[in-house]
Amino acid sequence: MKKLPFTYRGGEQFRLYKTDDGEEGGYLSKESEEKFLSTVSDQTRKQLDAFKLELKNQGIDTESIDTLKKLQKSIEDAKTISEVTDMRKQLNDLAVELRGMKEAPILPVAKLPETLEFLKNGKTYVGNDMKSVPDALLAMQKGNKSIQIQFEVKTVGTMTTGNVVPTTPGGIAQTITSFDPNTTPTPRVRPFFMEYMNSFPIDTNVASWAEMKNQEGGAAMTAEGSLKSQADFEYVEGKANVETVTAFIKTSKQALADIGQLRADIDGELRSLVTLKADTQAFNGDGSTPNLKGISEYAVAFTGGTLAGTIQAPNEFDVITAGVNQVATAEVISGTPAGFMATHVFINPTDYTRMLLRKTSTDEYLYPVMLVGVDKLVSIPIVSNPLVPAGDFLIGDMTKANLRMREAMMISVGYENDDFTKNLVTILGEMRLVTYVKSNHVKAFVYGTFDTAIAALLTT
Repeated sequence: MKKLPFTYRGGEQFRLYKTDDGEEGGYLSKESEEKFLSTVSDQTRKQLDAFKLELKNQGIDTESIDTLKKLQKSIEDAKTISEVTDMRKQLNDLAVELRGMKEAPILPVAKLPETLEFLKNGKTYVGNDMKSVPDALLAMQKGNKSIQIQFEVKTVGTMTTGNVVPTTPGGIAQTITSFDPNTTPTPRVRPFFMEYMNSFPIDTNVASWAEMKNQEGGAAMTAEGSLKSQADFEYVEGKANVETVTAFIKTSKQALADIGQLRADIDGELRSLVTLKADTQAFNGDGSTPNLKGISEYAVAFTGGTLAGTIQAPNEFDVITAGVNQVATAEVISGTPAGFMATHVFINPTDYTRMLLRKTSTDEYLYPVMLVGVDKLVSIPIVSNPLVPAGDFLIGDMTKANLRMREAMMISVGYENDDFTKNLVTILGEMRLVTYVKSNHVKAFVYGTFDTAIAALLTT
């Protein structure tokens, strides 16, 4: 703030103040200016005294700081508001500088513990005379404040990644690593069977259906005036119970809060465990409560049908082809083909690979479709998965394999027993479902082992 000479207005002296950029800041009477100057000077002196006391409490000799002494004298000698204001700015700058330890002419006794820690931690300073350092520090602790310790920077060396020290023994120095935030889950085979099933939701805990059974009579050609042909049947109810697949993980509230990826990893793990278990049960569950009854349990055994005992040197290709034929020629009512059509073949990867590697006596592959990259045999897709027991196979019309979902995969969180008082949380994964094949459709599925099936087809 700049000021102009006093002017007289109404018999009183006034001074016009202008800002640094020339804008008028207003008029101030001489009497008001003197009162304002006195007030600002008192405030500045108090600010200086408080700062000196702060330094003294830290063990710093304020009398040895020339800047402080000059500043105190300047405040006492200040005659104008601008001069006092300038002194206040200098005082604030000095406080920032000294509090940041940018100016410390004498090493204070109160700071000795920090200095010892500074030396002990292996910083880049060493004394000119290492033997004199402990003696000098001891003398300063006894009150000799006139001693000053000189330090110099050690010889500059070449920095390498070896200069990065882990925070724990055997740890990884994070400053030279790139951390992948994605957790790597435990590898598991993917579910493979339920996706091929005929799936619908259900709103009860029991699936039931009606089937036509015990048909009598039938259609016949009828002459004019003759009695028409009569037929009848009975309704038979079928049932299958919904079963539950579960898995839970217990963790602490602190772990969920502090490990950012934990909740997502827990959810993913539970979904994987529950879905894979349900899929395995849908394939080969034995049907005893609380197990599902898998499709392989409903399937009829491989017999070869009319091809049994008629194939010379049969192999896996022959078994699958004969199994597809057994499905296609199956009869639910004697004398009437049911009209099933196999849609998929399920085998183990080892058996599938063995089929691909089969060769003739002239080293020609027996499985020609592999040349065009289509995993089919007799126009039927082959599904290879490790969950199918090695040596086994399932051939079937998957439109007749029923999956009814009472509750799809759910994740819920809750407390168990004294979890609440122990800051523990239980996270539960759950699925409720039922699988079944209607009794009229069981012959749409054929299950067997390759060894047994090959023996059944071999020419006798």
